[in-house]
Amino acid sequence: DESEPESRAGDVRTGRRQPGTLKGLFTKDLKEIMFGLGDEAPAPDTVGLMEDILIEYLHETIVAAGQGGGKTIQIDDVRRVLQGPGDERKLARLEELLLLQIEIKKARAINGLEAGGRHLGE
Repeated sequence: DESEPESRAGDVRTGRRQPGTLKGLFTKDLKEIMFGLGDEAPAPDTVGLMEDILIEYLHETIVAAGQGGGKTIQIDDVRRVLQGPGDERKLARLEELLLLQIEIKKARAINGLEAGGRHLGE
């Protein structure tokens, strides 16, 4: 297929990667998660399917968050997307991670370790 190399490269004009270019990025983590949930030897095809589902979900969530009207996706855009039915736990986890990030940032500032970079939620 002639379109395959182009889709793997992503959209050259916007610098955005296509969802297919993420294949393999989550494999190791998914195997470890599946092992932690009781699957002693996750089958490669099962891990692949889980990764496909994850990539599709992330893509749909990011696209929906990007429809907030701004040039970049902000935390409030992600919150808006996760306020839908069935996403209560995901929204609660997002809030928990944002609070944890603030605590880590404060701890680094106390220890003089803050590099001054831009972080999620700022």
